Amino acid sequence: MIRSGAETTQLEMFSVLYVDMKGSTYTTSRLNPQDYAVYYRAFYDNLSEIATKFGGRVIKHVGDALIIYFPATSDTANREAFKSMLECAMAMLEARCAINNAYREENLPTLSYRISADYGRMESIETATSSTPDWIGPPMNLVAKMNHMATENTIVVGGDLHQTLSRFSFEDFHLEPIGELDIGIKQRYPVYSVVRTKDGAILGTKIILPRIHLARNGKAGASNHPMSARPNVLIVDDERDILFTFKEYLSDQPVNVEVFGDPLQLLSHLAIVGPTFYDLAILDIRMPKMSGFQIYQFLGALNPSIKALFISGMEYAAEFLSTLRGIDKEEDFIRKPVSRENFICAVNRKIGILSNTVPMA
Repeated sequence: MIRSGAETTQLEMFSVLYVDMKGSTYTTSRLNPQDYAVYYRAFYDNLSEIATKFGGRVIKHVGDALIIYFPATSDTANREAFKSMLECAMAMLEARCAINNAYREENLPTLSYRISADYGRMESIETATSSTPDWIGPPMNLVAKMNHMATENTIVVGGDLHQTLSRFSFEDFHLEPIGELDIGIKQRYPVYSVVRTKDGAILGTKIILPRIHLARNGKAGASNHPMSARPNVLIVDDERDILFTFKEYLSDQPVNVEVFGDPLQLLSHLAIVGPTFYDLAILDIRMPKMSGFQIYQFLGALNPSIKALFISGMEYAAEFLSTLRGIDKEEDFIRKPVSRENFICAVNRKIGILSNTVPMA
């Protein structure tokens, strides 16, 4: 374990699994916000549950993908750990039929996905302001890059994982070379397809999918956390330094804070926690993939009670906001850069329970 300032890092060797929904951008563009949340939540919840059954732990959700690691594979001699990882991937493919049957019952489009996996050194980074560690390392990049080499509803693995798996003998699986990945170095990286050689279900024929119904039947605008709980605050900005600064500003306040640099990753996250989870959204106005106001419209359609603060360094941002219905440029806007005191004061105006505030200048 390495400590550097406010950061704690940990180095480990792990297997990483990457599950990416195929064609979901087009599919979900035709869904209303409530169906959108149901669609993603069923995917994430059920595959996350399968991963847990096989010893996996979810690292994060990135866009339309779920990333999982398997702690037991840190021991390269642990044959059962690597077998469980392969069985997990196969079980996820099995589950697709059950998930799609549930989708059909709800008049939702069916899904397909591709799975990729690799093995290598991972680094866990946890800061004083983060609620969960963030994992980085070559396997994270490689599984994302090789995923497109898988055909629909199949599994591919990278050369490093293949080398580790070749130490063992598996009756149920074998690996076939399918090509090489260009990773910007002289030697190209080999990729293999996982082929099931033994019939029979891994999970069994019954896969219960209760969450797809619970997500839709929840009352619009109802809170997902108790009234006595600390308020949940969401911050979205494409500048990493701004995210860190604003989260640090609120670190000693009685609120729960989550930050996102990618609006699309936020949408996937909302499909998991539910649209009414957050009490306040702090949104950068101008971002490449989705503007802060577009995010606010999306959130407001699902949760009319959510409050918003817009942030920007643009000279005419406040004037632009004043032309939009329901937005007050004095109450709902913060200009960058902003001091800690003024930031907390603006947040306090919205949710009203913070400490250490001073009047706005």
